[in-house]
Amino acid sequence: MKPILTLWEKLAFFPASCSIVSAGVKALLIGFLKTPKPARSLLVYVKYAISREFLSQLSIRQLQAISPSTAEVYASLTDLDSKQSVSLGAGAIGHWIGPSEARSVLLWFHGGGFALPASHGHFAFLNGLREKARQSGTELSVLVLEYTLAPTAAYPTQLRQAVSCLRYVLHDTGHQPADVILGGDSAGGNLVFGVLSHLSQPHPHIEPLPVKGNLGGAVAIAPWVSLDTEVAADSSNVADDRGDIVSARVAKPWATAYLGGTRQDYYTDIASAPGDWCHGLPVHCVLVTAGANELLLGTLRTFAAKMRENFKRFEFYIGEGECHVAPIAHLTMDLDSKTEQGDRIETWLIHVLSRIQHGIQKGC
Repeated sequence: MKPILTLWEKLAFFPASCSIVSAGVKALLIGFLKTPKPARSLLVYVKYAISREFLSQLSIRQLQAISPSTAEVYASLTDLDSKQSVSLGAGAIGHWIGPSEARSVLLWFHGGGFALPASHGHFAFLNGLREKARQSGTELSVLVLEYTLAPTAAYPTQLRQAVSCLRYVLHDTGHQPADVILGGDSAGGNLVFGVLSHLSQPHPHIEPLPVKGNLGGAVAIAPWVSLDTEVAADSSNVADDRGDIVSARVAKPWATAYLGGTRQDYYTDIASAPGDWCHGLPVHCVLVTAGANELLLGTLRTFAAKMRENFKRFEFYIGEGECHVAPIAHLTMDLDSKTEQGDRIETWLIHVLSRIQHGIQKGC
């Protein structure tokens, strides 16, 4: 349910709008003079700046009040050849892109700091992946999880709902673990690693989900691997955020809303988990991507190094000149949909799907 804004919250849109416009104008002026630019083009640089200021100036309540829900975005889509929404249990809803009978299923956990719904960019990106799979000769269906947004519900609710999503696919649709790929962006990437962690070491407040064998794969776009807001505020750990769409200012309110007073742990912050925790993740292979302009690229690099040491089939890919979750953000902002991260994910996914189709258990 969308929040009902107070008069003060409504009036606050005016100064916020002025700041957003000012950020766009400033970026335009700087972009003409700055060489090389922190982004690929002047248009991209300006749109990154506007998005960054938009997310920084508006509160979670304001953003939720003006954003269509995930269900509303899904209902508005006209370019899908098959749509169906299902109850997943634990208060979660799943939205299918394609028929559930397809051999392979990609479960997608959307980002947005656990506070924002999925955008049309999410569905466009995922439908594009499904089309690429089809062109390669493989049928793929995508199930998008609509979880309860923070602060309406706090951790571990969203993780419990993500586990319920996987439980539904394994128990209700008859898919084998090796046929399933987990995917997510930003906060959704956090859930990807939270679910994998739960499979190997069950969360004390979430029903265990025994799985025979490894999942087919997992892909995370700029996963939010650490909710430590002190790290986000430490300039020595962050990149130049003028080339990103998020700033350190959003880290604390979004993390606080998600945690809801609970303590961080290895399910929320896999970046702080010991190596053997990562070693036991029950998935055949993992791809993590990030943009070179990522605000917390340093944190992702550190996490990637830990994964490489403890998980053999791991790849970390960086897209030059790209922002946070660029493959999805570019579609949301009506920018060029081609990104280096998006291209790498497509290639990786087709390879994993081919391996699944031929029953190959080795290699990635």
